[in-house]
Amino acid sequence: MRYERNPYGAQDEQWEQEEEAAAYKEALETDLDKLANDRLGNLPDNTLSDRVNSLLERTGDKRSELMDKYHEWLFDVCRTVEEQRI
Repeated sequence: MRYERNPYGAQDEQWEQEEEAAAYKEALETDLDKLANDRLGNLPDNTLSDRVNSLLERTGDKRSELMDKYHEWLFDVCRTVEEQRI
């Protein structure tokens, strides 16, 4: 007796599972980014101390770059908090 079997069935199933896992991971990453942005948006406008602000005033052209790095760091902190909640 011959069975109708797709020789690529196992590969197709594995591919589908990998696609589903990738889609789930992408959706989770998107949700975590949104939650982190929401948390970041709820922080006070000035999260730096007066002393740090006075130091930043002396950084000249580097101030913008340093502030960008600081905001990236704050986002990473908020993102990590959200990851720990899962």
